[in-house]
Amino acid sequence: MIAHPGVAATGMNGQTETLRARLGGAVARLFARTPDDGARSILWAATAPDVEEGSFVGPGLSRSDRRLHVVPVRGAAADPAFRSRVRTSVEQAVDRTRA
Repeated sequence: MIAHPGVAATGMNGQTETLRARLGGAVARLFARTPDDGARSILWAATAPDVEEGSFVGPGLSRSDRRLHVVPVRGAAADPAFRSRVRTSVEQAVDRTRA
């Protein structure tokens, strides 16, 4: 399962190093969701008992559309072997940060 918050207006938007990136972040914040709205898809995907393996959970394209959309994963992310390699890579990265 993949969950995406969409573009959310968080403190991360201002943590860029170049003027171009800061300007891009400022423009993105005009269209961004609130941090609470951004967290909804991730929290729902992590806690809902009926989210199926191989699903993508994310917000609608319009900021005013507060529904969560669940669609089948497509492309490389639909390949179980690819998902296994990504999962292993993430687990190894997490283990390194704990060491």
